Amino acid sequence: MAFLSSDELAAIREDFEATLPDTCRVDYVTRTANGDGTWTDSWSARGSAIACRQVAVTGRDFPLTAEQVQEGRFWRFEFSATQAIAVSDKITRGGKEYHVIQTNADQSELLKLHVLAERRE
Repeated sequence: MAFLSSDELAAIREDFEATLPDTCRVDYVTRTANGDGTWTDSWSARGSAIACRQVAVTGRDFPLTAEQVQEGRFWRFEFSATQAIAVSDKITRGGKEYHVIQTNADQSELLKLHVLAERRE
């Protein structure tokens, strides 16, 4: 049994999306076998001006240690619930790349997409 009608869910999602202050680029990877047992990665854009919000991660958001949270390596992004983002994707915002390591895309009645991403240098 659904708690919200499809119209109610769509209206809440639309209201949330209007609050997203930033834009991000989201890329997905395609891997091609080289024939010698190695792979070549090619990145293609899912979109280049996708509404988003970048938020500092707290220990309550995801199961991270205090050291990981403090060092600024992990970040939480929020997107519209209808935005396609996979664990292998990368997000670019402000000239910095973040690799997606977790999403809440499998939740029912999803109001917004939460993405945990890692800044790798």
